[in-house]
Amino acid sequence: MQHIKDIAAIIDKYELFVVDINGVMHDGLDFYPHALNFLSLLLERNKQVLFLSNAPRPSGIFVTKLASIGYNSPVIRVVTSGDFFVYKLTEMLTKTKKKLPCHVVCQERNEDLPLEALVDATTLEEAEYLILLGFTSEGEAKDRYDQILHKALDKNLTALCPNPDAIAVLGTGFCYPAGLIARRYEAMGGTVIYYGKPHVEIYRFGLQHYLPAISNNAIIAIGDNMRTDIVGAHNIKVDSLLVMYGVHANDSITEISQYDILPTYVLS
Repeated sequence: MQHIKDIAAIIDKYELFVVDINGVMHDGLDFYPHALNFLSLLLERNKQVLFLSNAPRPSGIFVTKLASIGYNSPVIRVVTSGDFFVYKLTEMLTKTKKKLPCHVVCQERNEDLPLEALVDATTLEEAEYLILLGFTSEGEAKDRYDQILHKALDKNLTALCPNPDAIAVLGTGFCYPAGLIARRYEAMGGTVIYYGKPHVEIYRFGLQHYLPAISNNAIIAIGDNMRTDIVGAHNIKVDSLLVMYGVHANDSITEISQYDILPTYVLS
C-alpha cells in the first residue's frame, strides 16, 4: 500500500480508470471540484474512463449530469448496479416468461428504477422475492425495516439487493443504503443476492466493452469504500486506489492498514 498525494504521479501507468461515483466524484449532492479536475486530466491524457457505481439508478442520470457541466466524451462510459439489476431481471423475465412477484422495500427512494415492466410489485404475503431499495438517513432507526424482514424470513424469501453498499457519503454526513438492510436480513438467516461491487459479475458486465483489448495490469479501480471498491478490485485482479475523502474520511492510514485486503495506493 503506497501513500500518494497526487494522482498525476501514477496516471501514466494505466490505460483504463474504473471510477466510483458517490464519494469519489461527488458527495451525493454536488460534484467535488478536485474530482472534475482529475477527470479533465484523464481526458487530456486520452485515458479510458468507466464510471462503475453501486447506485441502484439508471446510468443515464449521471451521464446527463456530466454532459450538463461539459463532460460529454466518447471515452467516458457509465455503468450502475441499477443497470446491471435491470439486465438480470430482464434475463429472468425472458427465461420464465412472467414477471417475478416481488415485494419492493423503499421504492419511493428509487422511483427512477424501471421495475414496472420487469416485476409484479405485490404484497409481502403474495411475493416470491424481496427487492431491497432506498437508504436510511442519519437519524433514522437502522432497524426500521426489521418487521418486514422478519415476515420475509418466515416466508423464506430471497432478497435481491441492487446496492451492496452499507454506508455512503451524503453531503457532509452519511446515509445507509440498501446494503445495510441486506446485511440485517443475512444476520437473521435470510438469503441475499447482490448486484453490485464487490461482486465479480458487475465488473464483467461493465468491462465487457474493454476486454480483452486492455489487460488487467493496465486497469486501476478508484473508490472510497474498502469493502466494495477495494475488495472488488482485488476480486478482478486489478490495482486499486482508495480516496480518503469518502466514507473513510474519519479513518487514519493506520486504521485502513488493518483491513485484510489493502489498496495499491491511498490518496489523501
